[in-house]
Formats: sequence, structure tokens, C-alpha cells
Amino acid sequence: MQENKNSKAIPATQAWLKSVVLDLQLCPFAYAPHRQNRIAYHSSKAQTVEAALLDLEQALQELQAHPEISTSLLIFESGFTQFFDYLDLLDLADLLIDQLNLRGHYQLASFHPKYLFAGEDEQASSHYSNRSPFPMLHLIREAEMELALAHYPQPENIPIRNQALLNEQPPSYWAKKLEDCYLAEG
Repeated sequence: MQENKNSKAIPATQAWLKSVVLDLQLCPFAYAPHRQNRIAYHSSKAQTVEAALLDLEQALQELQAHPEISTSLLIFESGFTQFFDYLDLLDLADLLIDQLNLRGHYQLASFHPKYLFAGEDEQASSHYSNRSPFPMLHLIREAEMELALAHYPQPENIPIRNQALLNEQPPSYWAKKLEDCYLAEG
């Protein structure tokens, strides 16, 4: 993986995780790995699907080799800026998990600056539950997710709660909050 140590992608993503995901409790399962410093952040220079999939494979290998890492964020600092190109990558990333016989061990979550939920108004604030400063693939250990879900009452209500919370503010509020993440220093 060709990581750019001078990239703003990791500090911006860490700021987003804290100021949006954790502070708003969009993902109740993110706090423990964050507090325990068990999140791996990788800034990728990949511009092509092939390069991105190689970086993803390396991130998966790292998770397999290091059980102390709970979850991994593969952040594309300049690639996959178009949302529908990113969705194509997401489909291929999911296939890669199958090809590597890792289905049941890892799952993907998706975040993108222009994330759109199908069937929702393009201007809806609810899209910000999956909007991040940079396109990224989130690798999650399925065993840890299953354990977390088993101890969380009515996890199926999390997206409903998030949508209601985000819709309390106009999209411009959330756009500014996301924009502020780019100011974070490494």
C-alpha cells in the first residue's frame, strides 16, 4: 500500500470520526475501538480499481495478522471522488472478500463525501450518516460486530434514529461540519 504520510486524509478522517460519528453517536459500536486505539487508518493513493483492490487486500491481510486491530479504514485521498465510480469499487471490494474466502470474517461499510441513499431526496440531511471527508472502505470484523449487536437493544433502529437526528438540521449544517474536518492537523 502506497501511503502518503503527509496526507490530510487521516487527520480529517479522525476529526470526522470524533466530531460526527462519536459525538453524535451515529455508530454506538465505534466508541470502544476508538478509545482503545484499535482502529487502523490507511491513506491510499490508489487512482484505479486495481490499485485500490490491492490496497484493500493488504488491509485485510493486516487485520488477519493483527487481531488487536478491531477495524480498519482504507481512505482514498484522491481517487474515487465520483460516487458512482466508488459504488463500482465497493461491489468489486465485496467480491474480493469472497475470492479471498473471508466472507463471514469481514464485512464492508461504505462512506463517501457524496454518499446518496437510494430513494431519498438528494438534498436530505440523512445522507450525512454515510458522508465522510474522503471516500473510504471500512473493514469490520464480523465476530466483533455480532457480539456488539447481541448486546445492543434494537440495533435495527440505529438507522432510523440517525436519520431523525440528522434531519433536525439542514444539509448546510452537516456540510459545514464535514468541511471543518479538513482543517484537522495530523
